[in-house]
Amino acid sequence: MVKVDVSTEASIALEESAFWYENQAPGLGMDFLSDVEQSLSRIQSRPEIFPVFRPPLRKCIGRRFPYIILYVFDENLSHVFITGFWHQKQNY
Repeated sequence: MVKVDVSTEASIALEESAFWYENQAPGLGMDFLSDVEQSLSRIQSRPEIFPVFRPPLRKCIGRRFPYIILYVFDENLSHVFITGFWHQKQNY
């Protein structure tokens, strides 16, 4: 099983995005977090399938919401480190 750790910065950005969605419509923040959880599960189960963004970073694009998860995958240690979370809607 691949271990996943999340940087403090990525965690804060994720929380801010969920809060932003919740302010748009009640329950939307939870829908957003559910979508992110699905992306994290996909990363954890097969981290090598996502494209390299800028070596050594890989990126996973959200399915329902416009976000990108940036991470580093260390195959030798079976470890994923989430370095960034970027949400497009908030940056307008």
